[in-house]
Amino acid sequence: MNLRKLFGIKPKEKKPYEFADVLHMWEDDYLMIEFLPKENLEFVKKESKRINEFGQEHFDGNGFTEITEIGEVPIKTVDKGIDFNSIAKIFEKNGMKRITEVVYQNVGHLTGEKVPFGFGSNNFAVLLENENGKLKNIWATGRIENEEL
Repeated sequence: MNLRKLFGIKPKEKKPYEFADVLHMWEDDYLMIEFLPKENLEFVKKESKRINEFGQEHFDGNGFTEITEIGEVPIKTVDKGIDFNSIAKIFEKNGMKRITEVVYQNVGHLTGEKVPFGFGSNNFAVLLENENGKLKNIWATGRIENEEL
């Protein structure tokens, strides 16, 4: 039985979400998909195995009973001394657009100087962090809707 119809109650009009076409970021996204120097490959393999085993040991069927931290990589991106501007120019020359706005979890809609430095679209972005003119971190965030993306 449809009670709304029975009592003549009309549903509220749903307004379209104002920021549906803006990249959304969550604090948990930070460095979760990080691009690392290749010298860290063995560390990444060992750490991935350790974390998977930890997860299996601490899964109770409904969720995880413990947490573990991701270990510190031996060689950080900033240790490579890569010029920040040269990396940014690579993205620009390849036609990627600068991110001009984001919606950030528990913060809201950000524009201008508050937007992280990155390139991409409203679905996916590669973010770069600068430390004294050197590339500190490079990572990806966003959502993809199909295999091609």
